[in-house]
Amino acid sequence: MGGYINIVALMGDVSEAPDEAFTKNGKRYVKFEITTKDDRGYESKARVAVFGKGAESAGEIRLGDKVAVQGAMSYGECKAFHVGVVQRSGAPAPSQGQMFGQGNDGRATDPFGGDDIPF
Repeated sequence: MGGYINIVALMGDVSEAPDEAFTKNGKRYVKFEITTKDDRGYESKARVAVFGKGAESAGEIRLGDKVAVQGAMSYGECKAFHVGVVQRSGAPAPSQGQMFGQGNDGRATDPFGGDDIPF
């Protein structure tokens, strides 16, 4: 029997205000909903739950922010490993260079600290 992989990456708008709470064991978590759109404009909603250290940064998320989420699906909810704000609600959209970084030669740089991406 082969292995399985359960990784999701979502980007969308926060459509339900984050709700911060604590588990019975005192672990902090944040739950919220995002709305995503596919290339044809169809919308889908996804519930997101962030636990532990990730919940600290998720606590800064506001309704209407555009966020990027990486995690695993469990019972119809994304258990997020990483959450980041891509664009604050009401702020102008960032340029590609602002989102991904740009070197002095105008080429995109690796946001993870590696060498320049070759395109």
